Amino acid sequence: MYTKTMAKRSNIVLNDDIMLFQILPRLPARSLGRCRCVCKQWHSFLLTPKFTKMHLHIVNDQSHPRLLIVPTSKPCRYFQTMDCETPEAGLSPTRALSFEANSNEMRIISSLNGLICVGINFSRVDTYKYLDIILWNPLTGDYKTLSKDNSHANCFRVTTKGYVLYYSSCDDDYRLLCITEASDAYIYSLKSDSWRKVEPTIYFRLRGWNLSCLLNENLYFEVQGRCQTSVPSYLIIRFDTRTEKFTEIPAPSFEYITMCVSLMVVSGCIHMYVTSSVIKVMDKLEVWKMDGDGVWTNVGCYCDDLCSLVFYRSLHLKKNGNWLVRSTHRGYVHEVDLEMKTEKKVQVYTTTARDDFMEFYQRAKFMETIVSLKR
Repeated sequence: MYTKTMAKRSNIVLNDDIMLFQILPRLPARSLGRCRCVCKQWHSFLLTPKFTKMHLHIVNDQSHPRLLIVPTSKPCRYFQTMDCETPEAGLSPTRALSFEANSNEMRIISSLNGLICVGINFSRVDTYKYLDIILWNPLTGDYKTLSKDNSHANCFRVTTKGYVLYYSSCDDDYRLLCITEASDAYIYSLKSDSWRKVEPTIYFRLRGWNLSCLLNENLYFEVQGRCQTSVPSYLIIRFDTRTEKFTEIPAPSFEYITMCVSLMVVSGCIHMYVTSSVIKVMDKLEVWKMDGDGVWTNVGCYCDDLCSLVFYRSLHLKKNGNWLVRSTHRGYVHEVDLEMKTEKKVQVYTTTARDDFMEFYQRAKFMETIVSLKR
């Protein structure tokens, strides 16, 4: 017989399922901290990889990315953020760092899924070496100092060619790929808190490993090729995180001397953002799209014939289709509409005599998540 007690119990289970699988994953990351105090069952579920993946999927679709900004002052004690969709709203209130940066400055190395990888400068013994490399969740305050020993000491060199954080779905493990100045590659595993060397390849000897992007468990780096003329050539190096193999992809050729080249993922495709300059002629911003391996199409450009603007590295592609671009002027960014061929200068913060210098970097873009560093 189906009693009132049984009906009541089934209703509780139904309500819990709705809350755990439909409502909680849709809450902003900032709200989930309050849920941890409500119910032991909910608290336990929030800590599982299953919930984290559900929440990440929704966060990446619905939330606004933020840019993490730290002052260049020493010691570095605080940080602020900027909403990439509404930069005109200014910076968030200051928040204290979760870890101690001592008397050193902090550099942002890479970011992924709400985690930021930072290097603490500098060792008193070696001024070209990071004192520590730290993985950090700015929202929760959770952080992890990476292990280090002499076998991978080059991974802590400030002059290292490139770092990039990525996620291994099959192992539920966050990893850091490091291309060293000595032309070696190492991978750090958060799960094992250890480093291991990657099989060497000829590509490691190339210079200028710039910011990478991640698509379908592949990392894409833009690197400088061997120059045949006064105009630098570029290559795209792809790293398959599953097989841990590197391959080369041709990059588009450019008519002018480039000032900055960076890669971004837009609508499931690799895009290359390029700024170039011809002295006394123009400053030019171009965006290229890669269809397949090495098939490039120019999808937009903006030229400033008066040379009154100096665009630098791209920061974000807004939902309205405009590009948010780092400005060379302190406290400002540019919003560029490639379709209408217009731009506007956006003031993010006001500089005063007492302000520290704060810079905008693409690698500091992140989503607020509750991703844990415990594995």
